Amino acid sequence: MKKKVLLIITVLMLMAVTIFSVSAAEKTVTLYGVTYELRENEKDGKFYSVKSYFDYGHKDTAEKIIIKEKVNGLPVLSLDVCMDKELPNGENYSVKEIILPEGLKYIEDYALSNFKGVESITLPSTLVRIDFGGMSGMDSLKSITLPKGLTKVGEKAFDGCKSLSEVVFKGKVTSIESNAFAYCTSLGRITLPDSLKKLGAGAFRGSGLSSVTVPKNTDVSAPEIFRDCKRLKKVVFDGCKRKNGLRFGTRIFYGCTSLKTVKLPEKSESVKIGYESFRGCKSLTGFTLSSAVTKVGEKAFYGCTKLKKVTFENSKTVPSVGKKAFGKTAKGIKFVAKNKKTATALKKKIKAAGIKKPNVGYVKYVKV
Repeated sequence: MKKKVLLIITVLMLMAVTIFSVSAAEKTVTLYGVTYELRENEKDGKFYSVKSYFDYGHKDTAEKIIIKEKVNGLPVLSLDVCMDKELPNGENYSVKEIILPEGLKYIEDYALSNFKGVESITLPSTLVRIDFGGMSGMDSLKSITLPKGLTKVGEKAFDGCKSLSEVVFKGKVTSIESNAFAYCTSLGRITLPDSLKKLGAGAFRGSGLSSVTVPKNTDVSAPEIFRDCKRLKKVVFDGCKRKNGLRFGTRIFYGCTSLKTVKLPEKSESVKIGYESFRGCKSLTGFTLSSAVTKVGEKAFYGCTKLKKVTFENSKTVPSVGKKAFGKTAKGIKFVAKNKKTATALKKKIKAAGIKKPNVGYVKYVKV
């Protein structure tokens, strides 16, 4: 009888070790296959960070990952997993659900990348940061709600999430970093928050956006923000409260072959259209340069083969026009100024930019 009792106790102890193992120094803890590592910093004190999702194997068969809220009485604040080491070829198709705890603050570099089978995930309200590639390559992810505490969407955070069709901003995001939503090909629309101050290089490059309104405080001087958005048809710049006016980054709309409508702010310190900003926008037939435009950069509209008419709204001055700004546009493209004086100045600038015999006219006003 004593032997049987001893055997049962031994088995139970072995099971306990399998489910819950703690190193002598309690620096690492494994719970149900997830390994946590003890950390400490000045801001957060002592806490645990997830280091591995699959310490018991099952990398190709596990369907669910549960991250604990606390370990040994300490909070779990971050995911810091190297997915390239965790998964075969850095990809996983079996996991369908990942449960993140309230209290989690940081999704670190590539920590949730390439979980190809996860369709939805709830981010905790406590989350403040998604780092480089944090949720990139999640092919099946359809929607995401960014919580109130999150102020920055990190570089490549959702890069290549090709099924992502909805992004909801709950809080005051101020920065969307480089390539954050690049190649999210199902992302047809997005409502950018008024709090947004910066869009990084290639933030929406190659995405499926069909229309977008850029808030009045948002800096768009980074290059290629919307480059190769092949479905993008309409862009509205919602006024301008930027300190130095509105400046378009290099190739911001390069290759947006469906783009037909661009509304620039009337009231702004200045609007500067950068190098190749609209190059290859083959669906543009007309374009109105508001009175705030002070510069049309080199090759700004190069290759806009259907562009037939460009209207300059400023009745006092004409913006600078870079070389080949209107190169390879529609044959006989017409430039319309506000009055005779600006038309004369405009003709000289268009000619200097590379069009030998520019077709320049002006609007005649009738006083009533």
